[in-house]
Amino acid sequence: MLPAVTIGIRTILTRFCRLLIVITLESWLLSGYLNLSPRKSVEYAAAINLLAEIVGIMSFFIIKGVIPDFVQKDFIVYLLVGETPQLSLTLLLITMVYFLLYLAIKVNGFALYKFLCEIPPNKTSLTPKNLKVL
Repeated sequence: MLPAVTIGIRTILTRFCRLLIVITLESWLLSGYLNLSPRKSVEYAAAINLLAEIVGIMSFFIIKGVIPDFVQKDFIVYLLVGETPQLSLTLLLITMVYFLLYLAIKVNGFALYKFLCEIPPNKTSLTPKNLKVL
């Protein structure tokens, strides 16, 4: 059995590699299907996936505190290693809810990020010409 540190590092590296692959694939799809520039598509994909990853980590701690003790071990092993020791309907339900939440965050995150990027800059901002010396 691997020590806890090795499992933790393996989990972090696996999630990081998965994040890089997903950003690459989604930016290619955004660029191809929505006719965005390559730079914008990478920005959108990175922002959406990082937001979803942060919400996923926060939801892990919330779910871990709520689920029963007999499912907690299976849940943690499933997230860290990717394997389930036994079939659990509770774990299956949690995985389905997590997937739907992740999907909703990506769809709404893309719309929010696109909206925020297209807000015109404020014309009354402080520039060196508008500043008065006292």
